[in-house]
Amino acid sequence: MSELQSALRRNGLILVGIGVVFALAVIPAFHPAAWLFLQLAYWPMAEVPAALVPPAGVLVAISAGLTVGIGALMWGIGTHVAPVSAEAARRVTTLTGWSWFAVDSTASVLAGAPMNVALNVIFLFLILQAARAGLAAERSTA
Repeated sequence: MSELQSALRRNGLILVGIGVVFALAVIPAFHPAAWLFLQLAYWPMAEVPAALVPPAGVLVAISAGLTVGIGALMWGIGTHVAPVSAEAARRVTTLTGWSWFAVDSTASVLAGAPMNVALNVIFLFLILQAARAGLAAERSTA
């Protein structure tokens, strides 16, 4: 397995795990996980209520699904695309990362949660780091 395949699969699974935690946050016992994320996203401007209201729950569920989906996409690219074409895997992963980052971060700022952009940088790093894995080694042997 190449470094690119390993990185895409590993970082994809990390994102899936984060998405699953978000998904569990729709269950009242797991609300503290969503509350902590929202508190970080809105820091330092607003205090997030301790209880999630139903509309927030569905937004958490949607966010969880999207996070799991991006993670699964990366894992799938690392498993099925990278062995066939490393360049195609890099291009799709990079396009996915930057398009998600631009929309999510812009909307977060417009929603009054600019700190979420900093949190998004963590996800973007996982996506782009995986996309670039093995690139230097491939270029030096080419």
